[in-house]
Amino acid sequence: MPSKLTIADVSVVSSYYESFCLVILESLACGTPVVSTKVGVAPAVIRNGENGYLVPDNSPERLADGLAAVLCSGEMNKLTIRQSTLEYDRTAIARKIEIEYQALLASKDLTQKVTA
Repeated sequence: MPSKLTIADVSVVSSYYESFCLVILESLACGTPVVSTKVGVAPAVIRNGENGYLVPDNSPERLADGLAAVLCSGEMNKLTIRQSTLEYDRTAIARKIEIEYQALLASKDLTQKVTA
């Protein structure tokens, strides 16, 4: 049985606050466009007209405008929508963490004796 996010025409995130908002990434990874307020990761991943639309607030009028924009734009390319999440896959995140640790280690004087 396919995911509900896969068979949906659009996902709507009308929150005032989200820490990371995984539902946005999950929807996009399923190829489903997202209409969202500017919460969590939304401004970093949603590209208006390409994989969804950002709205300035969660008023019904603004959300309706976003929904209309998605639904009237014709079908967005599901592959393009899915690809917009690639920088958030496990391999990419693990690589970013490794780079941060390497930078941290490089900034320390490793010749000093570590004391416990």
